[in-house]
Amino acid sequence: MRSGLRRSPRLPTQPPSDNGVQADPVKRLQQAKQMLEQKLISDSEYEAIKAKIVNTV
Repeated sequence: MRSGLRRSPRLPTQPPSDNGVQADPVKRLQQAKQMLEQKLISDSEYEAIKAKIVNTV
């Protein structure tokens, strides 16, 4: 295992809901923001997640 590399928690950028439709992007953005505020992900990870979510809208 390499030292210095931190694995971040996985945040689905396009999780399907029960009916196969993508989850609400607002909820996904809120979840990512909460993870950032809790220091679970870095600023750059948040920005990458946000960009993926916005590009799917």
